[in-house]
Amino acid sequence: GIPGTLAAPCYQELGNVPSLLRTLDEVVRTLAPRWDVRPLLVDDGSDDGTVELLTLAIGDRPKDSIPFRLHCHPENRGIAAAIQTGLELAETEYAASMDADGSYDPAQLAELLPHLLDGADLVTGSPYHPKGRVRNVPPWRLVLSRGLSRMYRATCRVPVHTFTSCFRAYRTRVAAEMPLSDGRYLGIAELLLRLHARGASVREVPSTLETRLYGVSKIRTARVILGHLKLWVRASLRLVR
Repeated sequence: GIPGTLAAPCYQELGNVPSLLRTLDEVVRTLAPRWDVRPLLVDDGSDDGTVELLTLAIGDRPKDSIPFRLHCHPENRGIAAAIQTGLELAETEYAASMDADGSYDPAQLAELLPHLLDGADLVTGSPYHPKGRVRNVPPWRLVLSRGLSRMYRATCRVPVHTFTSCFRAYRTRVAAEMPLSDGRYLGIAELLLRLHARGASVREVPSTLETRLYGVSKIRTARVILGHLKLWVRASLRLVR
């Protein structure tokens, strides 16, 4: 199959580790034989036992099972920074990222990855696409995310409907080398905006978003809103490049 890295950022995911590892095994099998997916877990400074459990679980895997890699940030740097680390450590031309919380069905990567072979540099899963779907997401969060995405789309002329999804496929070197001013949730939108501003090919595929299936969300809503408004102003003034 075509080699590809699947980066899964983790932070305080102790209760999710068994489900996450099962999901990774399933998506590797689902995408084979066309894709040879290599999972890379990036722990972002967890202090709840996530690293220890991941280390044990990976070490106990049968020798003939799919090899998982684990890289750990010594301190919490944010989800965008964790994804960037995954891209930097990828040894493959193509890569993807997914949430550790089960918000997206990673089997949908089968619809994102082929666009990379067709010349795309970044392909995002897009629940806010007219053909996308959202399930069980709190109305306030849906209004916020949709509103932010509409602002970016209208002002920055980027031909996608979703800017805040971590569920993506990448041409590795193009995305890994892109500097980010914010390593947290804001950096997810920033990466897409920077790539588009520099002439990269950005595409989207309709996808389904569900409310967080495991654990508790770590988003600090007020800080995220303020950060997005600042990024939107900078992008509108063409300062994000």
